[in-house]
Amino acid sequence: MPFVTIRILKGHSQERKDEMSRRISETIHEIAQLPKGAEGWVVLEDVTQEGWYSITTLYTSRFGGHISLDVNGVDATGPLEIPSTFVAADTVEWRQAHHWNRVAGLGRFRLPAGKHLLTLHFLDHPVMNFDYMEFVRVP
Repeated sequence: MPFVTIRILKGHSQERKDEMSRRISETIHEIAQLPKGAEGWVVLEDVTQEGWYSITTLYTSRFGGHISLDVNGVDATGPLEIPSTFVAADTVEWRQAHHWNRVAGLGRFRLPAGKHLLTLHFLDHPVMNFDYMEFVRVP
């Protein structure tokens, strides 16, 4: 599973995407001090169709809270509720950060054709850890 998936809507050759992937991977390796040779950290994908996209995520969050997504600096989702993953029966404090939950259909947003910047905002209780966010085109 890649560490980062970047979807590019039209406009770049495979050669250019490979170069971007290499540079982003090198930066992640440097900043996170990862061992050289770890592959698959960045995947660049083409999205061929504009339209509505549904959000699925795997996360952990002791307190829960709300997030939102912007597309090119404009709110695209409004507040999305992230339920708490707190388990009262687990009395070991550090393990509260390891109760994972998958939410499909968390929200929807419209993504037009072209290149876009998606920004994740923590609206309250920013103690959340996301394993991934998947955006799937829906009818």
